[in-house]
Amino acid sequence: MVFPITVVGIGPGHKDYLLPAAVKAVQRSDYLMGGPRALALFSHLKKPQHVIDGDLQGTINKLKGLREDYKVAVLVSGDPGFYSMLNYVKRHFTEEEIKVIPGVSSMQLAFARIGRTWQDAVFYSVHGRPLTGLAEIIRPDRVVAVLTDKHHNPGVIARFLQGKVPGDPLVYVCDNLCTEMESISINYLSQVETEATNSVMVICYE
Repeated sequence: MVFPITVVGIGPGHKDYLLPAAVKAVQRSDYLMGGPRALALFSHLKKPQHVIDGDLQGTINKLKGLREDYKVAVLVSGDPGFYSMLNYVKRHFTEEEIKVIPGVSSMQLAFARIGRTWQDAVFYSVHGRPLTGLAEIIRPDRVVAVLTDKHHNPGVIARFLQGKVPGDPLVYVCDNLCTEMESISINYLSQVETEATNSVMVICYE
């Protein structure tokens, strides 16, 4: 029997932000695939695991074989519908072969931490992507939220944007959310220097 693949959003990485539906989906699975941090959340279940690394095609090939015998859960950080591996999985499997369980995204948590609404925000990711195009979407009547990575950290992004955007907007940097190293800072763009590698930036003019 070939089983459907369950793509599970595990939130920002702390058990407090795991949805009950996500926990149940993982408990019902026979085999788990995900990054080290995601898998660590469920290590107590003692289920066989595959660590997803840079070899995404290798992961897909393994997934194709496993699902013939196992109920496989693919664990993704945040919400599967927001800049996750779900897009890549969908290139290789039909919608009927995939079940998606939502999760709390780091973007949601960042806006909660700074006490702002986010229904009108514009979202952008430079996680594994170039900075090209970011400056063009920043303007005084918008709130722009950016997912960063170790190469394009807040300091690098701030230096890139200076002189390319109107004025000197405010920047919230929400770093290492849900960890012991969590920090929230607010500065003007020209003052942002942090090289933090696991951050959400919120850029605004008010």
